[in-house]
Amino acid sequence: MTSARDTFWRRLRWPLISVVLTIALAASRVAVNPRFYFADDTERGSFGQWWSLGEHLSRGTLPILDPSAWQGGNYFAEGQWGILSPVTWLIGLTAYVTPDAALHVTAWKILFLAIFAIGMYLICREFGASRPWAALAATLAPAAGFTVYMDAASWSTGLFDSCLLPLVWWTLRRAVEHGKSPIPLVITSFTLVTFGYVFGVIVLVVLLVETLVRHIVLRDRVRILRTLAASAWGGLWTIVVYLPAMMTSAVTTRSEAPYENTGFLNADISDLFSSASPLTVATIQSFEGAMTSGPLVYIAWILPLLPLFLPIPRANVTRLLPVWIYGAFALAFIIAPSDLG
Repeated sequence: MTSARDTFWRRLRWPLISVVLTIALAASRVAVNPRFYFADDTERGSFGQWWSLGEHLSRGTLPILDPSAWQGGNYFAEGQWGILSPVTWLIGLTAYVTPDAALHVTAWKILFLAIFAIGMYLICREFGASRPWAALAATLAPAAGFTVYMDAASWSTGLFDSCLLPLVWWTLRRAVEHGKSPIPLVITSFTLVTFGYVFGVIVLVVLLVETLVRHIVLRDRVRILRTLAASAWGGLWTIVVYLPAMMTSAVTTRSEAPYENTGFLNADISDLFSSASPLTVATIQSFEGAMTSGPLVYIAWILPLLPLFLPIPRANVTRLLPVWIYGAFALAFIIAPSDLG
């Protein structure tokens, strides 16, 4: 007879393996380059913001407006300061007291990559993956090229959004589809929005709209109401965080944002054919020039094995409908014009 302890270990071991492997991979990059996670925007911007936020918090205040800070003193209009995010407050307070900026940043970013692995494991299990396959996906996702070489190395708020999003999606399905406590969704969605990075919010809107439309088609009134409640909560915080930026856009460069394709940080369809290779540099123009020295479109080495699992049973296709819609949106966003206003 299986004991409760054996059952608990069976459930825990696969997500634990994925988290341990994720942390090991993340730490191995530091062994090669101790400042891997302390590069570019993190070094020049994020850590300084966190340190300043920590300084304000240590005095019992929040930075709201500082006219002497030239173009960067309207803190509410720059959501990425995260002045409404308790998680960012904690990062700021620890930044303020840390004796080693690079070590501080590294520890936080590896922690978020571990959260990414946990969230991926849970959302894969939610969509019917077995524990070993869910653990594999949870290990591969935080090692994707753009996550590692752009978000983890430089764009901190982008990393935070990417790492938290699977967990937000899981809590959304847990609350809406299964009728369980909405408190985890309330916490995770609030955290995602208050990080202040708009792309995570855009994806959250896509997930909410897909959920709402699907249940409207199914005429499931209970789940429609649950989705509307979740949307209202996230929407209200989105207004609080982003309305100041929208209202001040007329006096910033945001008012001049065009709709065009300059190729900057923009992949094309041919680049996607290298998404299974962690060694291929794509033709993505960035601050480095016409070619970026990193496998930015790498997704997972397992992709070429996909035909082995075809044809996919119809029941699985139906179950994965939200994943297909999310994937289609992501693909459209990737190959869309580089500047969308």
